[in-house]
Amino acid sequence: MTNETPNLEYLQEKLGAKILDSHAFRGDETIVIAPEGLREIFRFLKEDPVL
Repeated sequence: MTNETPNLEYLQEKLGAKILDSHAFRGDETIVIAPEGLREIFRFLKEDPVL
């Protein structure tokens, strides 16, 4: 996993092992997560004031 941006580093810090992979390409930041974690991660992304 490559943390190339502050946002990806922050997500890795907060979500840890729930992120299977991440990358940034031409300004598009992507994380890959297991389906079991979708609801919890979506709630975190919606409610976290930093994001």
